Amino acid sequence: MKVIQSSEIGKALELKNQTVMIEGVPVETKVKFLSDLPNTLNAQWDSTVMGISITTFYLTLTYRFDLTNGRATKVVDANGAHRNYNPGVIISENGAASKETSGSEAYARQNWTAKMVPAGGFIE
Repeated sequence: MKVIQSSEIGKALELKNQTVMIEGVPVETKVKFLSDLPNTLNAQWDSTVMGISITTFYLTLTYRFDLTNGRATKVVDANGAHRNYNPGVIISENGAASKETSGSEAYARQNWTAKMVPAGGFIE
């Protein structure tokens, strides 16, 4: 409980591969990219404490691709979501996921806000 209620837990919410030591316990964040369907990419960031998932962020991008010129031609859909089992943190999406194409690539972005509950000192 000390680990997940620590004000340091915010460091583990950064969306990158990392291990952060909190109260002497490793909190690990791993990023996975999956492509199970044609023209769909799923990204998942999972933070764990001692192998137990505490917070997961998801981002899905669906796009159209032109095989003749190798370019993404349109972003069809983008969705962001999260799952949070940490009672010391409240997380919310800030609006819908944004989507765009640029050159030959397709992009999606989702913003989240994380707030510590009173025990964590109201960090945002």
